[in-house]
Amino acid sequence: MKLSVYQEVTEWIVEYRQPNHTYLFDGKSNVYAMAKWHGKEIEIFDKPRAIDTRRRKFVKAIHKGLEAFAKTVAVEPEEKANNVTSFEVTGSSGKTYLVKKEFGKLTCNCVGYMYRNKCKHIESFKEQQ
Repeated sequence: MKLSVYQEVTEWIVEYRQPNHTYLFDGKSNVYAMAKWHGKEIEIFDKPRAIDTRRRKFVKAIHKGLEAFAKTVAVEPEEKANNVTSFEVTGSSGKTYLVKKEFGKLTCNCVGYMYRNKCKHIESFKEQQ
């Protein structure tokens, strides 16, 4: 997995100036480091942090400091790093969903699980075990 630098370009609708920062992403929403809005101060996180990217806009950017740091970081695949096991479950409509078992907890990528933290795909998976 390759780390990439993205600058936030979100236009915030607030009375004060909301600063947009530059982030070092892993291709998902995990951030390994960030450069403050003025670009000089870099904050390196001790472990990747997930940030909510919904309703936010980012563009690929160049930041020499973050790119230099990215070369020193060894990123393991998510499944290996988090002890994750993935299973495909076919729903009643024929659509395939991804059920993950992470540290003993089951999650699903369907809409039902997103809203209720439970779904029939996880129940179906449990029945098969």
